[in-house]
Order: sequence, then structure tokens, then C-alpha cells
Amino acid sequence: MVALSVLVLAVAFGASLLEGQDSVTGGVGGSRNLVELKDSYTVGFEGDFTVLNYSLTYSPAIFRVANLPNKSEIKIKDLRTGNISKIGIFYNGAAGFSGVKDFFENVPLGESSSDRYDVVNLGVKMFGRQADGGYEGSAGDKVAIFRNEIGFVYIEAKDFTEELLRVLESFSLSTGEKTSVMPAGIAIKVYFLNDEIMKGNNCDEVVPAERMVFDTKNLAEASLRLLLEGPNVGEADGGYVSSIPRGVWLNSIKIEDGVARADFSKELSATAGSCNIAAIKTQIEKTLLQFETVKGVRISVEGKTEGILEP
Repeated sequence: MVALSVLVLAVAFGASLLEGQDSVTGGVGGSRNLVELKDSYTVGFEGDFTVLNYSLTYSPAIFRVANLPNKSEIKIKDLRTGNISKIGIFYNGAAGFSGVKDFFENVPLGESSSDRYDVVNLGVKMFGRQADGGYEGSAGDKVAIFRNEIGFVYIEAKDFTEELLRVLESFSLSTGEKTSVMPAGIAIKVYFLNDEIMKGNNCDEVVPAERMVFDTKNLAEASLRLLLEGPNVGEADGGYVSSIPRGVWLNSIKIEDGVARADFSKELSATAGSCNIAAIKTQIEKTLLQFETVKGVRISVEGKTEGILEP
């Protein structure tokens, strides 16, 4: 497992964050009902970097799609159920994992028991129909792990619906050009609670955790998407927690006349208790106020501002 931590760092930091909202780029194949997410990012180790290219198509009437600032994870929200699925890409490169079991034991994705994940050997396609009409790796498990010549692709989903399967089937992953230079990163902060650092009982006392993003003109959007992901494994072990409910989606973020207007999905309102509400507001506000262009913050839920995050 040569220099795994450095490799994971390079993968996690990615490159060239898309400008704008939910990473929608236009029509695909002449269809008015499908749009395409198409992007790339840089991974590698010690001067030997590779550009990974990926794409998928989906119906905006059913899904919202956004790739996270690290570019190696894509989130898919089903507008009908609110379920959020994730596609993650792990470049094997210098890590040298021998197989799925080796990968699963060293990368914290979930419990490595047979009822938690499926294993499928991949070529180019994500899924392949079997002779009986079923799908490989689509038995409805929480995590599905796939392997191809680039590395590993993992799927986290509550329910492999037919519509989600069509999105997953459209996913493609390939290698691009080689480069010896990793794109320059920008350090930003996301704010969490940590009773081990802030030992008082104030609900609005938060502490920063640093993240690195690459080549983006929308740092505010990047910071909120990372905030919604919550603390990483190392931070959680160090006492960092988030009061923001899991499953909250960032609908939009705009900065106008120094005011950052951030709109979230309805899950943000599924919070009880004045202390939790105060903590959520502070986490969001502190994360946005770190930027010089932001002098104030306005939080809304599905376009509504009145009565939002009030005890």
C-alpha cells in the first residue's frame, strides 16, 4: 500500500470544479428530456498525474445531480423520494489494491459484510444486463463496489430504482492526458461543532476544518457543498460534529450586493430544538462569511425565507 495517504489526498482534492449550479450542460443525443454531466479531474502521485474523464446522463424532471468539489464523487437526488445516491471514483494508481476486498478493508465506505455490497468486475460499462434480464450489482444493497482498469467505482443508494439504474448505466469513466503538475489548490474552511475544542455550552460556538478545492470561481458553492457532507472520518474521530441534518441539498447560492443567498432543500427544516437551530445557522453563516465578497447571509428553504431556522 505505497504512500496510500498521499494518493488518497490527491484523489480527494481533484481539479477544475465546474462553475455553476447542478453541473447541467445541455441536451444529449437530441433528446430534450435528458441532460449530461461531463467533467474531469486530476489524480496521481509524486509528479505522475492522470486526468480522469467521466460523464452520465439523467432526466432533470426526476433528478438533481451535482459533483462535489473533490470531483471524485457525484451526488444524485431523486426529487420524488428525496433519496440521495452517490457515485464515488477511486483511482487505484500507486495504492495498488489487489481487489475489491483489499480496497474495502482500507477505504472507509461501510461495513464489509455480504448484505452491504455487491461486487462486479467491470470493463467499460457500469452495469450489464444478464441473460435473465436482471442487472449485475443491482440487488438493492446499500453499497455496490465495481472494479475496472482505472480503479474502483462505488455506488451508495437506498433503492436501485429503474430510473436510477438508467443513470448508472450511462456512467462512463476513462483516462485522459498525463501531466507532471497538480493544479494549484485553494484552502477554504467549513465550520462544525467540537465540544473537545470548545468546552462551553454555547450552541453557536463552531470551529473551522480546512478543505482544499481547485480552480473554481464559485468558492461559496464549493464551501457549502463540503459543509453539507459533514466531518470526514479523521475529523469525526477528533470530535467534530455537524448539526445540519443528513440529506440536505444545496439548491442554489447567489451573492448579490454583498449578501449570500443560500437556498436549501426541505430537509434543512427537519430540525428540532433551539440549540440545534442556532448551531445550523452559525455553521452556514461562518462558512460563507469567510469570503471577502460576503457581508451578510440569507438562508431560505425551497425559496421560502419567512420562519426558516427559527426556534
